[in-house]
Amino acid sequence: MSGSPGTYRYSVERGLQRAFAVLTVLLVISFLGAFLPVAGRIHTMAWIASTGFLCYLVVLTFRSWQLRLKESDGIIASVAALATVLANLAPAPVLIPLSARPTPVVVAVILVAGFHSKIRTWLICSTLGFAHVLVTVWVGGADSAIEGLWPILAAPVASAAVTKVLRAAGTRADQAQQSLHEAQVVEAKAAAGRAAHRDFQRILHDDVSAALRAVATVGIDREAVRAACGEAVRRAEQEPRMPAENAESLELLLADLPSPAGLELNLFSEGSPTVPAPVARATLDAARQVLVNVERHARASGVSVHLRGDNDGFTVRIHDDGVGFRPAEVRGTSVGLRDSVTGRMADVGGKATIVSVPGRGTTVELSWSAADAAESGPVTQSWVQGLHAAVDDVRGPLAAVCFPYLLSMAIPVVRHLDAAPSMPWLAGWYGIMATATALLISRADRPFPRAGVRVAALWTAAGAVWALLVIPADSIQTYVSWPVGAIGPILVVLFTLGLRWEATIVLLIQQCALAALVFGGVLHTQSFVEALPAAMSSSLCLVSGAVITSTIAKLGKVVLEAGAERTEIASAAAARDSRLAWRSRRIDEIGREILPFLRDVATGGGLTDDPAATRHRARTLEWMARDELHIPGVLDTGSRRRLETARLDGCVVTIQADTDTMEPPRVVRDLLESALSTSVTPREVILSLHPEPGRTTISLVCVPGDSQRAGLLRATVPAGTVDDEPEATCVEVSVAAR
Repeated sequence: MSGSPGTYRYSVERGLQRAFAVLTVLLVISFLGAFLPVAGRIHTMAWIASTGFLCYLVVLTFRSWQLRLKESDGIIASVAALATVLANLAPAPVLIPLSARPTPVVVAVILVAGFHSKIRTWLICSTLGFAHVLVTVWVGGADSAIEGLWPILAAPVASAAVTKVLRAAGTRADQAQQSLHEAQVVEAKAAAGRAAHRDFQRILHDDVSAALRAVATVGIDREAVRAACGEAVRRAEQEPRMPAENAESLELLLADLPSPAGLELNLFSEGSPTVPAPVARATLDAARQVLVNVERHARASGVSVHLRGDNDGFTVRIHDDGVGFRPAEVRGTSVGLRDSVTGRMADVGGKATIVSVPGRGTTVELSWSAADAAESGPVTQSWVQGLHAAVDDVRGPLAAVCFPYLLSMAIPVVRHLDAAPSMPWLAGWYGIMATATALLISRADRPFPRAGVRVAALWTAAGAVWALLVIPADSIQTYVSWPVGAIGPILVVLFTLGLRWEATIVLLIQQCALAALVFGGVLHTQSFVEALPAAMSSSLCLVSGAVITSTIAKLGKVVLEAGAERTEIASAAAARDSRLAWRSRRIDEIGREILPFLRDVATGGGLTDDPAATRHRARTLEWMARDELHIPGVLDTGSRRRLETARLDGCVVTIQADTDTMEPPRVVRDLLESALSTSVTPREVILSLHPEPGRTTISLVCVPGDSQRAGLLRATVPAGTVDDEPEATCVEVSVAAR
């Protein structure tokens, strides 16, 4: 069987074989209904051939249900069908009814068309069809041969078409899922890289830069400085946290918050929420940064933290009575509030609200709600989603199943127009039903008005019952009873579109009406067994179609969920690798100078040996950390030294850039080196980066102007604009984003 378990192609193949198993069961029942009443009166050769064929049908049922059908089964079925057909040539007082005689050929051609090559299919089907026609003409005349030909014509066409369409759809679905899987893994990797970048930017701002500033500041307690340096090294070098499923107590985490220097921290709790670990940790880090800002800027006499909430949501309110500020005036590239506080909460689906008035203190409120920010769990796929996942457009399979039968049904419809007075009206009923079937198939790719579908179901049910009342009483074993099986295609369509109850109810109405008329004597049969072929004719399409769609839908649903799980696992692995790679890369950028320095201070060095030199070194390293914060990965050792020298010469270097920019253009380094390479150091250099969709605009202003510097900058960015005036040299260039 094509396709491996866990693929859509496998689900299609399984659905086809299971459908054939059910089909053979129904055909066995139908053939028995025609065979048993005449078994004692037909020729011995016909009896042996028919019995052997029935036995092989039972074998086929088990083989197909166990998904073990092979090409050899089609060959054996064709030989058995040919033997059964030829056995009808033996003279006997009674023949198997005409409506049942094509059954062996129908089974064989369905099997061959579904599991053999196109050339072999046409060769075998033509041979069997020709043999059936010759035998039927010999024993019953040309009219009987024509009348019994329509199922033999429709069956292989439908089988070949539906198997081809379904297999192609299954293959496309597998290819699409693989592409989606790869795209989602790539996106997970990129998202993890962005997350790792944001995390490290926050550590660089909140811990590393803060520790360097503490070292460079006179008057701070040495033990506090060492502790800050040790914490900065620990947080920079720790393995990045991955999203976790466990929960943590927010109250316990907040209880360990360090108090701002010189202030008493008061913690109040109303409730003890236990929330997902990423949420708890993000809230803790955001609160920690708020307290750092209080210590640095607030000049407060007191600060309080108030926790209120439960497992479904919480609010952490941090208030100080300091000098306050105007939030609207905070620079857009500021990391402390915009990213380290607001950004952290946004990452986990929460929010941060900042209220501050100059002279009246500041209140920061961190909030999170499970209802608003709950991550979607494992997706439970519906029946229809499973079907459409394996078969993206059901119109093709539906047309392949239904149209051959709708068209070939015209043979018995036209042939028996004069069999009863109401037959022309039944032909009109069938024409409307066939049109409705075609219309439903054409719109199967989008929602269809449910009221219209139910009208079609009602029309089908009413016509099916009416047909049983008006067909000749002795026609149940002939093709005059064609209206009984005519409802099959529309039932398949209704079932496939998800209207399973409507399709089942229509079939039950017809079957109950048929049983009532047979047992009531309105339709003439020796027993209900003789009515089985007619009863099965309408059930064949629905049950076979139902098994195909249900199996494909069920397995498609399993494949969807398994694919989602596989993608989740692969995405998690890719995300972890990406986080580790980004963290390793960023550590390399600051690890050669900054981290060894912080580690040395944390262990007691520097502050006691030569405090002045240590503070000077801390100041230059803080510049390096700030540069790395705004233009990560751009500067190399040479450009860092050039910037350090310029600053020590009195140049004020200001870099304005969005800290979310993961990979600033490399031309930034070239511009800075050119601006600082002249013999005269500028008094001020302002570098600004303005990200745009697909591009980044870079602006550089050097004060005062310098013609030599302007020439170097023109050579660096020939495509840029360089304006040189005595007051300043200005450069602007737009480059494609990396």
